[in-house]
Amino acid sequence: MTVAITLPRLVGTRDVAQRVVDEAFGDESTSRDVTVYARAVLSAAPSFVDAFVGALQANGVEDVRVIGGSADLLRKLNVAARRRTGIRIEKGSAKPVPA
Repeated sequence: MTVAITLPRLVGTRDVAQRVVDEAFGDESTSRDVTVYARAVLSAAPSFVDAFVGALQANGVEDVRVIGGSADLLRKLNVAARRRTGIRIEKGSAKPVPA
């Protein structure tokens, strides 16, 4: 099952990162795939991004698809992912994929 996470406009603290992930997972304890909707993000602190990626990994996430994130946000996510093993970040498209 893929978990969907919509990031708020301003994401700045480690506590917010953990809360966003906890709320998204709800009763689901783990998932290998996450889609992150980041169109609204205006600014993301490196500490948020690092904690966000760490919280995703703690929930078993291996693949993160980011929809609508800025180049800066994608760079920060990739830097945070490189500090860990087994988690990949990719830019995704909101367009449906034909079956």
